[in-house]
Amino acid sequence: MIDLVVMGGIAIAGFGAGFAVGYFWDDIKAWVIRAIKYIIDQINRAINAIADAIVSLVKVGQRVYRRVEVFTMNIFSKAIKRFSEQEEVLLDDIPEDVRRELEYKAEFMIGKMRS
Repeated sequence: MIDLVVMGGIAIAGFGAGFAVGYFWDDIKAWVIRAIKYIIDQINRAINAIADAIVSLVKVGQRVYRRVEVFTMNIFSKAIKRFSEQEEVLLDDIPEDVRRELEYKAEFMIGKMRS
């Protein structure tokens, strides 16, 4: 007996919910469309144009670092940000010709700073 009462209550609630959804369907649809437009607008505001990455080797004392820099610009606000990351590279991992070039440029820059 209780099961029939519970099942009847659930059925009535289901019909009531279905009626409410049907009655307010246009309002629900309009709200969902507004919500989706808002979400897409927020995503669009976060879109950035990304420049090509600049990869370089930097020598500081006896250590050599590989540095990667990327510049981004927000397409709406035109705000520019720089992202960079660097990691140490072992001298044994650097080809001999690149190592000679680093040494030459380091000596050139030291000579330039002294004069």
